[in-house]
Amino acid sequence: MSSTRKNNKWLFLPIIIALCLIVGIGAVIVANRVSQNGPHIPPCEAMRPYIQYHNLMYYETSQLQSSDLGNVVTTIGDGANQAKSCLSSGATVYSVKGYPITTHLAVGLTLFVAYTPTPAPSPAASPAKP
Repeated sequence: MSSTRKNNKWLFLPIIIALCLIVGIGAVIVANRVSQNGPHIPPCEAMRPYIQYHNLMYYETSQLQSSDLGNVVTTIGDGANQAKSCLSSGATVYSVKGYPITTHLAVGLTLFVAYTPTPAPSPAASPAKP
């Protein structure tokens, strides 16, 4: 009788292992879903606010007065003629009085100035000798 009891104890081991595997796989699936969603970071708080319009990048610089705003240029969205931005979709993009839209844009009362990279001097370039 005692040998039968000992054999029955070993029957529970595969069941326990199978349950642990099921729980482990479930934990991996749940952790994967959580990591895909990731923590919620509001779009422009994680980076410097920008606007991309007609292949130009504009970065936030300062605030404007409402009298500085010009005509409506576009809106922010994913359309063909819309500006792309980390700002909320549907926001209106304005021109700034006295500046071409290739250099200055505004969203609300926030000024965005076009990024113009400064070329690095060539190491071979040297000042002209007299």
